[in-house]
Amino acid sequence: TFALGGSGGDGGAGGKVLLNSEIQATSLGDASHGLLLQSIGGGGGQGGVVTSNVSAKSLSAESDISLGMSAAVGGKGGTGANADSVTADLSGSVNTYGNHSSGLTVQSIGGGGGSAGRVISSSQASESELSLGLSVALGAQGGEGADAGQIVLTTSAIEPLKVRTEGAISPAILLQSIGGGGGQSSVVNSVASATDSDYSLGAGFSKTGSSGGGGDGASVVVDLKQLDLQTSGPVSAGLIAQSIGGGGGSAGAVSSSLGKAEIGFAASLGGQGGSGGDGGRIKINTDPGKIMTSGAASNAVLVQSIGGGGGQASRVKTGRSAADTTITGALGASGGGGGKGQLVSIENQTSLLTSGNNSVGLLAQSIGGGGGSSNMSLAKDRSYGSFQGHIQVGGTAGAGGDGGPVTLDNYSTVTTSGEQSHSIFVQSIGGGGGRVAFQAGRPETESQMSLNFGGTAGSGGDGKAIDIYNSGRIIATGNSSYGIYSQSLGGGGGSLSSTAPVSISLGARGGDGGDGGAIAITNSKDASITTAGENGVGIFALSL
Repeated sequence: TFALGGSGGDGGAGGKVLLNSEIQATSLGDASHGLLLQSIGGGGGQGGVVTSNVSAKSLSAESDISLGMSAAVGGKGGTGANADSVTADLSGSVNTYGNHSSGLTVQSIGGGGGSAGRVISSSQASESELSLGLSVALGAQGGEGADAGQIVLTTSAIEPLKVRTEGAISPAILLQSIGGGGGQSSVVNSVASATDSDYSLGAGFSKTGSSGGGGDGASVVVDLKQLDLQTSGPVSAGLIAQSIGGGGGSAGAVSSSLGKAEIGFAASLGGQGGSGGDGGRIKINTDPGKIMTSGAASNAVLVQSIGGGGGQASRVKTGRSAADTTITGALGASGGGGGKGQLVSIENQTSLLTSGNNSVGLLAQSIGGGGGSSNMSLAKDRSYGSFQGHIQVGGTAGAGGDGGPVTLDNYSTVTTSGEQSHSIFVQSIGGGGGRVAFQAGRPETESQMSLNFGGTAGSGGDGKAIDIYNSGRIIATGNSSYGIYSQSLGGGGGSLSSTAPVSISLGARGGDGGDGGAIAITNSKDASITTAGENGVGIFALSL
């Protein structure tokens, strides 16, 4: 028998959004935004689910040979559709009073990739002089995540934009460009058996496709004049600007199992996890104005370019076997690499004030996505044959993405009074490398051969350069609060673990850590940095 699955349909694209307005908006209830602008790409459809089964007996065909052959191919997941740009030029006033109620939300979100269909193939041959059972299952690829569009926000130089929010988790302005996540590739199962014969052979093979990669976040451009933002609830930032790459899809699990046979062979080949999408560049310019927050965990300004995490490679398994002689094999694929963070550039002339604990004045980050993991297991604990052969070729975990450079020029007053509330906090962080894990059968089986070619854990991404210039006043009065806190950190290398009983092994390798970048801080002659709390530090810089 042969079965072929249909592909999932592609998503539809989001269109451009453009608003040029002097607004007057008030909302009273929960989850009620003052203004919501979105362009969203449609997600890809799921591929078809496929099942193929066959059973052959010589009694029905009056033959000395029984042959059962089954093959199945899964349907591909549909591709997500791109979102388009969202542009707003605003003045006026916005007030919200409920929880989860932002003043202004502007988003462009790429569609997620569809998952590929599941594949099941099984064959059985029996009751003949020679019985042959063959099963092949081939999985399909997950759909690609789509890219987000650009976000542009400008305000009038003549009329101010005033935004007030009072509820919890209610930022004054939220700007996001988010790539769609990649779709998962097929989950694949293959089972073969040959029984009740003078000579019997069972062979199973399974392979899945690669999962879809995450879409990229696009650039976020902000030019704010005559700005007046105020929030009073917890977890309610004044301004949030984010560009985030979509996470890579995970490759579907793969397994091959054998029923009864004199000789059995099972092989599984894993698919690759999708790579994470890149975050986009962010550029922010603010003219004189003010941003004030009074709730806990409420930053005045939060700016982030974040690469999507890499997808996990297939969980590869060769399952239980009751054959007298069994050879099992698994070829591990790679976990997806993490996406990169991109350049974050800020020029601030707006007065920033926070009074809650854990509320930073200006927080800027460019962060690489973590690498995906790779997992394999061979011959589960219950394997009954008298001879067990393990062949294992290790997968590779994905590398972490690099963080991007960050430049910050501050010309205004930044004041924080809560505990652990730094005035300026800047980071470039490389993503951590992924993990590789092996597991094989019981070491106490009657006879056993194990040959392992080790996989490689992913390397960590690099942190990039940070450049800070300050000619304003920086004041941090709370305990454990720093004036300027800056870090460029390389991602940690990935790990590798194995529970396999090894008689022959060519060593696997853990991933290397990433490098930190250079940090340059310039405090002009007329600028000042003041800290008043316990364990406060004026300037802290760490490259690691």
